[in-house]
This record gives sequence, C-alpha cells and structure tokens, in this order.
Amino acid sequence: PTLAVQVRKACAELGIADSGLTVPMALMACNKAMGIEASGPLLQQADVLVRQLGLTFEADVSQPDSPLLPQLVVFDLDFTLWRPELYQLRGGPPFKPCGDGGVLTRLGERLDLFPAARKVLRELAE
Repeated sequence: PTLAVQVRKACAELGIADSGLTVPMALMACNKAMGIEASGPLLQQADVLVRQLGLTFEADVSQPDSPLLPQLVVFDLDFTLWRPELYQLRGGPPFKPCGDGGVLTRLGERLDLFPAARKVLRELAE
C-alpha cells in the first residue's frame, strides 16, 4: 500500500481525524498518539507505525474492471477544446453543427474541436 493508505488506516485505527491534514502531518499526529519518536524517511516511519498497530492490508479484490472516473472535470475552453479562440470570431450563437463535427457561428465562422479533446469528451460521455 502507498504511504497515504498506510497513514489513513493508522489514523482511523487511532481515531485521529485526518481530513485537512497532509500525509506527513497525519503521520506526525499518529506517531505522537502512539508515543513513537519518529525519524528517518516518511515511508519508514509509516512502516514502523503500521507494525506497532498490527495493521494488515489485504489485496482489494473489489477493484472495478474499468478505471474510476472523476466526479468533475473542468476545462479551459478556448484553445484547450477548440480553435480558434472565441474572441477571434465576429459571430456567435446560434451555432450550427457541420456534418464533420465542427460548428459554424451565425456568420459562418468555423470552430473545430481538437482531436484529443473530442476523444476525451467521448470517453467521459460513455
């Protein structure tokens, strides 16, 4: 398990609320609660703490077959998803779709999604 997983489990075992704490701060709080005088690399400190608490980490067999997706994705639109940037256009809505995936402004100016952006948006939509 990662350092963060080890520290979170130790915090839970000791009843330490680790929300808002960085991993090193949470580790320091756990060490303090256990009376461990910590020194050395953080991973080594976490290993000592885990051993002291007798924690085990079973392989998680409930892992989904597909990767987890974030709950929210934020894009900076202009020149991240499409070209040209909107300030470069004189026209605006209403936009009309083109048959090849682009759109036209009310004045006939073309906007195109970048191929990688199109791929990401499709993956997120599925």
